Amino acid sequence: MPSTQPYDDEELLKASALPPSKLVEELTRLVKQKADGEKVLAAVSGGIDSTVAALVTIRALGERVHPVFIDTGFMREGEAGQVKSSFDLVSPRKLRVINVEERFYTAVKGISDAEKKRLAFRETFYSVLRDLTHEINVGLLVQGTIAPDWIETTGGIKTQHNVLRQLGIRTEEKFGFRLLEPLAYLYKDQVRALGEQLGLPQAFISRQPFPGPGLLVRVPGEVIRIKIDLLRATTAIVEEKMDGLGGSQWFAAIFDAANKRDQPLVSDADNWVFTQKVTGVKGDTRVYGGFIGVGPSANTSPREFDNKAYRLYTDANTLLREVLNTSDEFFRVCVRLAAKHDSAQGYSIVIRAVKTSDFMTADVLRPNFPTLKYLAEEILEIHPDIRDVYYDVTPKPPATIEYE
Repeated sequence: MPSTQPYDDEELLKASALPPSKLVEELTRLVKQKADGEKVLAAVSGGIDSTVAALVTIRALGERVHPVFIDTGFMREGEAGQVKSSFDLVSPRKLRVINVEERFYTAVKGISDAEKKRLAFRETFYSVLRDLTHEINVGLLVQGTIAPDWIETTGGIKTQHNVLRQLGIRTEEKFGFRLLEPLAYLYKDQVRALGEQLGLPQAFISRQPFPGPGLLVRVPGEVIRIKIDLLRATTAIVEEKMDGLGGSQWFAAIFDAANKRDQPLVSDADNWVFTQKVTGVKGDTRVYGGFIGVGPSANTSPREFDNKAYRLYTDANTLLREVLNTSDEFFRVCVRLAAKHDSAQGYSIVIRAVKTSDFMTADVLRPNFPTLKYLAEEILEIHPDIRDVYYDVTPKPPATIEYE
């Protein structure tokens, strides 16, 4: 049976209750103790969790640590170079970038199911790390798993790629390395406070999270290269334009163009049903369900289009209640902000932005409508295959923050 705790380790559990200044010292001591003289491979994604875990380990073990970044091909524009530059500025041990894009594309090719994609990603990710540990003769892997990762995984909400032992996966037998996860009892706010103690710049500490599988979990359904390319370009615009609006996380996802529903679930607007299922939360478990967009037709006059989209967006709470109270099929709703046409060709872009302190629950960020409208129009110009743009108005729960 999967464990509900990341370790049978009273010392790590007790350390999680310490203030940041004492926590740094205690984790340094515990890492040194648990490494027991071994060399260490530190998996760095560029996020706050893995960076802090690596820096604590380097603080404890110095030159025995080999930090690496796995470029999966599902990263944002220029991500590998940015991660290396940022990490090398704060670490005495330089980051090695491993490009294995083709290996990951091959692993997920032809897979549409969200859980199967995550499992294929996880298997490939740790196979790459296994090869690296053999190459440099390392028996210990450090990674930045935190409490919400294993809580959501063991609770059935979603399979985080960096959760292994809680699912009964014996890494020594399967991959040939032991795991060390010094942050496994901590939450995001604690990790950020720890980052401050370690001297990380504030811009890095407040950087929004990026999922381990990267853009993969923002492409519901089968992954093909044009979807990744379009999403990468869209993500750059969304991250830039929505920076500073007060969100905790903001990003874009790409879907096959949504289909018009013949019998509207929401009256006084066209209803658009996405063919791919998306993840949600019901009680304490994960569910897969329908995703519906609501908004005006592309044939509507520009003025009427904007008026209707504005009304739906500003009354999104009523819209959400109407859908959730009348349908068991849909638990996630978005508002159509802009459209080129209504045919079934092309792709739909969905913008997602939330506010949260712990990422276990999240409210929807509500920028002013003109800001979103301008952003949507800019996204439409990226490529002829982008048909329309939506804004997700569903909190967590009933939605998850990501789509897979």
